[in-house]
Parts: sequence; C-alpha cells; structure tokens
Amino acid sequence: MVENEGLAPDEYRRLVREVVAVAHRNGASVEAQVGHLANPSANQHAEPTTPQAARAFVEETGIDALGVAVGNVHILTHGNSPLDFDALAEISCAVSVPLVLHGGTGIPLEAAERAVQLGVAKVNYGTTLKQAYLTALREKLDRYRAPASPHPFVGMGGEDDILVAAREAVKLKCRTLIRAWGSAGKAQMQGGA
Repeated sequence: MVENEGLAPDEYRRLVREVVAVAHRNGASVEAQVGHLANPSANQHAEPTTPQAARAFVEETGIDALGVAVGNVHILTHGNSPLDFDALAEISCAVSVPLVLHGGTGIPLEAAERAVQLGVAKVNYGTTLKQAYLTALREKLDRYRAPASPHPFVGMGGEDDILVAAREAVKLKCRTLIRAWGSAGKAQMQGGA
C-alpha cells in the first residue's frame, strides 16, 4: 500500500507509478488509494472516491488493488459508519482491480456480504484488533499486585501471562472477522509445504 498522506495528487500518482514499476519487476503487487477517509481522531473530513477518479488512477498507475473511500472511516473507536453501496457499485464497474476498504473497524459486519459482492477483496482492520489486545492486557494486568513475582504475568506462557491473553484475544477477533467476510477456509498454500 503506497501511502498518500501529505502528498499532492500529482506527486502521489508519480510515486505510485514508480512503486508499481519496481514491484511488478519483482513479482509483487501494489495497492494504492483514491480519495481520503474521514479520520475523527485527526479531525480530517472524507474525500469520497468517484468512479471517474478511480478509473483514471488505475489506468494511469497500473496498480493491482484500489483502496476506496465510500463511507468507511479511519480510527473509528466506537460505533459504525455505513458504506455507500451505490458508490461502491459504481466504482466496481469502473475499474478492473479488486477493491480495498480501510477503516474496517467501523464497517458494520452486516455489510460484509454485500461489499464482497461489489468487488471488495480486502478489508484493513487496526483499531478493533488493538482494542482487543489492550482490553485483554488490562484484564490480566489487573490481577498483578507488587511485590508479587512479575514472571507469571509476562513471558511465562501461563494462564496469567498478559502477552498470551492479548495474542489470543487478537486471534479470536481475527477469526470472527474472517468468518464475517466469508474468507474462512479459503487460503491456498503456495509452493512446497
């Protein structure tokens, strides 16, 4: 994913073309985005993706996946933000690459099936996974009181280990999300093993 934070549109397109050239020579794919998601934590407003801008950007840059702004929101810490399915459908018809939704935390899971039908192949989650991690840490850490030995709480792998609890909470959240988006059991192994 080529980040566009702070770059002018022309500068971003030039950078993406350069990254695509290098990546494709080396067998790697490239994701880039058109439009900007709202980000309430940074007081940034959305710049929705238009089908025309999406088509032009994909054709000009040669990217392999397109991140779009269709109601999804960056770093939404609570609540949901509904997707604009009409805009998503128009963008999907305008481009020939898979679509990506950033800001997955705020996308209602009920929207998953429809979004996939409209060409969404990847959804990025950060906030909800970090929240699950920190909640599990907090719950386990509440049981620790000095001068007790800290070892059972950090790095011993037992039932009180905060790192194990946090990892397991993230795994559980990932399983829930993978199932909701219809991706469970669809991974294919590449190569030898």
